[in-house]
Amino acid sequence: MAIIGRLAPIKNHDLFLRAAARLRDMETVRFAIYGDGSERAAIESRIAELGLGDRVTFAGTRPAAEIYPSIDVAALTSLNEGTPLTLIEAMATGVAAISTAVGGVVDVLGEIVERSGHGYEIRERGITAASNDDAGFAAGLRRLLADPALRNTFAERGRAFAHTTYSKERLIADIIRLYRSI
Repeated sequence: MAIIGRLAPIKNHDLFLRAAARLRDMETVRFAIYGDGSERAAIESRIAELGLGDRVTFAGTRPAAEIYPSIDVAALTSLNEGTPLTLIEAMATGVAAISTAVGGVVDVLGEIVERSGHGYEIRERGITAASNDDAGFAAGLRRLLADPALRNTFAERGRAFAHTTYSKERLIADIIRLYRSI
């Protein structure tokens, strides 16, 4: 389980850590933080404060081709997000995703299929929770980690969506159509 992105206040890594703290009983689950940035020292302090030193690893900046094959779930805890590239990359590589329901996230993860009653929603291609809701985020993450069939469903749907919506082939076809129409 990992969060991928720059270590900046808008990415709200504190939510990720608070959710991790709520999942202490899932002893085999480990959390990775990929990326670097100005908030690293604050995040390291928060990890120590929450007693998560043995559960959270700083993995630094790595190529996407290294990150996604090594994780089961990609997390995005942003306070605001335009086009969530982390989620698109995760989906393209068949990794299930959980995110806060902010900005462009809802467009990428799709319509709500089920409201859990536990603070998270199951969408067509992933799970969302309200911004800064660590209880809902942790509950959604618990569901995702405990349900391999759901992760596989999201992986299949996400891969298909990313390919049809964000592939270079689709982009090239759109450019050709545009040029022909001009």
